[in-house]
Formats: sequence, structure tokens, C-alpha cells
Amino acid sequence: MAKSSEVYQKMYSEVEGIIQKMEGGSVGLDEMVSEVEKGQKLIRKMMSRLQESKLTIESLKKDLVSVGDDSPAPSSMPDDTPPLPEELPPMDDNDLPF
Repeated sequence: MAKSSEVYQKMYSEVEGIIQKMEGGSVGLDEMVSEVEKGQKLIRKMMSRLQESKLTIESLKKDLVSVGDDSPAPSSMPDDTPPLPEELPPMDDNDLPF
């Protein structure tokens, strides 16, 4: 996954470079058209990668939900930690520390 992130970051940096080049104003028309086309291709690839990541995350969430409450989640809290309350008590303005 790290390699995929590095590739995405590289594409992002290239798009930023193209934008900076355009904003600089010293680009000729032919080069501008070429850079815009290159930027569009990069952005399409980036959007595709983001969509793949989104689908992967959604799949992982579904897997987690399908596990349900039957198996307890791993706890990083020590055994002597008191349980968290189910609900927090209501607060009024006098309870605020500021």
C-alpha cells in the first residue's frame, strides 16, 4: 500500500507543478495545452485511485459490521480501567469550565 500512496503523492505533486507553471504565466499556448492534457490524465488516475480506496474502505466497514457484537473488539485499555458510561449525564452552562 505504501507504494500506491507514494505514486499518488507523486501524481499530486506533478499536478501542483502544472498549476504553478500555468499561474506563472510564462507558458506558451502549445505547452499550455500539453500541460493541461497531462494534468487531466493525472487527475483521472488520481480519482480512480481514490474511488478504489473508497470501495476498499466500504468493504472493510461491511466486514466489520457483519462480525456484529458476537466477538468483542480488542481492547488496548488495561484491565483495571473502569468501563465507560453508556451515556454521559446532561450538562448545563454551570458545568462548562469556561
